Amino acid sequence: MAERNGEHRQDIALRARGLAAAAGGQPVLSGVDLELPAGAALAIVGASGAGKTTLARVIAGLHRDSTGALELRGAAVPVGRGRRIRQRGNGIQLVTQNPLSALNPRRTVAQTLARPLRRIGRVPEHCLRQRITALLATVDLSPDTADRYPHQLSGGQRQRVALARALAADPAVLVCDEITSALDHRTAASMMTLLDRVRAERGAALLVITHDMRLATAHCAEIIVLDDGRVVESGTATAVLATPEHEATRELLG
Repeated sequence: MAERNGEHRQDIALRARGLAAAAGGQPVLSGVDLELPAGAALAIVGASGAGKTTLARVIAGLHRDSTGALELRGAAVPVGRGRRIRQRGNGIQLVTQNPLSALNPRRTVAQTLARPLRRIGRVPEHCLRQRITALLATVDLSPDTADRYPHQLSGGQRQRVALARALAADPAVLVCDEITSALDHRTAASMMTLLDRVRAERGAALLVITHDMRLATAHCAEIIVLDDGRVVESGTATAVLATPEHEATRELLG
């Protein structure tokens, strides 16, 4: 991956080769390759139905009918039916488009964050409140957010809680699937700025799934364009923006 904003070639956090997936017996993803260095940001862009969310779910281990090879920090990760969720840090965490549906409405923010801190981070009970407060600060939320329920939060606040929950697992890779699509422009911009900071401070690699080319080129060094489940163009954000080669890319650029 090309250098951008201080990024440089380094250890590969995530490598995928020949990822493929089907839904209802029909292929929806075919032959997807990618590499994501630690601390870098890669955008996966495409129109609705291009296969972006399926790719996110395959990488996160949530799409069973899938094949290919996946490596996380050099270690092979099962793809498809043999996948098991890692119950420790340095794994892959997915943040979805709709945090309201992803967050348990019967749990306070503190209860939501405590679960991965205990199960994955092995944080002792007496340290939980302090760690929860620190996580909330990381995503620019006040400590009193901990005692609120999802329905008491704004859309932007819920998305930040969902991000904090992912960060509680101390992931090597964050997969963000259209997490700004339901937010207004100002809130979306602040969310991406937050992700830039998290990436810089924690060294987590970021995979941004989006249809927004402006967002992708502003925050990601490299871009992969999907169309009909296949990679049709890839390269640096600057090059793809300046000289798009595929019709799908040109359509995204308007």
